[in-house]
Amino acid sequence: MATYSYVIIGAGMSAAAAVQGIRDHDQAGEILIVGQEVFPPYKRPPLSKGLWREERIEDLWMSNDVQDSHLHLHLGDPVDEIQPDEHRIRTLGGLSWGYEKLLLATGGHARRLAGPPDRAFYPGTLSEHIRLWAQLRDKARKILVVGGGFIGSEMAAALTEKGHQVTWVISEEEPFAQWWPAILRDRVAQTYRDHGVDIRSGIRVEGIEHTKDGVAARTSNDLRLSADLAVVGIGWVPNDDLARSAGLCDEGPGIPVDEFGQTSQPNIFACGDVAFAPNAEHGRMHEDHALSQGRCVGATMAGTQVAYTDLPFFYSDLFSWGYEAVGDISTRHQIVEDWVNPGEEGVLYYLDGTRLVGVLNWNVWEGVAMARSLLERREPVTPEALRGKIRNPGSSA
Repeated sequence: MATYSYVIIGAGMSAAAAVQGIRDHDQAGEILIVGQEVFPPYKRPPLSKGLWREERIEDLWMSNDVQDSHLHLHLGDPVDEIQPDEHRIRTLGGLSWGYEKLLLATGGHARRLAGPPDRAFYPGTLSEHIRLWAQLRDKARKILVVGGGFIGSEMAAALTEKGHQVTWVISEEEPFAQWWPAILRDRVAQTYRDHGVDIRSGIRVEGIEHTKDGVAARTSNDLRLSADLAVVGIGWVPNDDLARSAGLCDEGPGIPVDEFGQTSQPNIFACGDVAFAPNAEHGRMHEDHALSQGRCVGATMAGTQVAYTDLPFFYSDLFSWGYEAVGDISTRHQIVEDWVNPGEEGVLYYLDGTRLVGVLNWNVWEGVAMARSLLERREPVTPEALRGKIRNPGSSA
């Protein structure tokens, strides 16, 4: 049985970032990545954004150096057992390897609705998007998009732009009600309607059923919504079963870790979607968190303790708009609106009393660093003091 200096379970974005963190401090340590998917590490955000807007699939791959002779990949064969006492892992296919340091970067999976899966699609993996693309490449389809979060909102916009007839079903009373003030959510919702999206709000879908011609949604109020197929984005669940069986989890979801990614077991670390770090409550399941935390944990595994203290940012693209956000962007807080052009360009500040807890830059770019700086000050602020702090370069407003 071969033993590696570093074994990484999971072949996603956080795993690739961890390799970079290791290589920053250890150029020759033997690294083994074991992944469930057949693909090497790839960027996930374009799956519901740029990949449906003519971005090439070749541009998804992460940039690990293919010339690294000390980096080994074993793909398409998931790990089904960790043996911490023996410092060993075993795959479903029966292969075993030893490790000196082990990293769990197992990510998560889409929460599913009841019903047959073959006409319901759950964005989150490249395989699932390829399967969806194969159904949509020949002609325009009637598509039921379920879910009002990041995936649902992005897929409803992207599929509409590709010429498909979309019915967007959300459980909230109106789109984006939990995030944005009225002026912004009304503006964006109207743009969905202008593009032909049929928005059905206040409806909870409980399952997807097959019909003679496609699918039908089974809803909480007995409404029947039919389409050729369904695209579902109703949440993301940490892949923590493997860690739980190894005694690395407590009663909650995910793997508890400290600021260095250390789990409760010596020489076992975790990062990305599956890891629950103290400072990453908001933005945890997004690209910036996966990359930043992965690199820090990789460096720590290589012997140089690097604490993960970043406030992760997250972003989305909807039609001609885009935004970047840091912290807690919830409408339960006071929202200070600082518009250059109302509903088109500006910054939203989220206040809990006199404390700034979140910033959203709407069509404002290169403002994440300033947003983080404002949040990290942790001092009382007033709405007047915030106005004009973040602007697009060259903006005179």
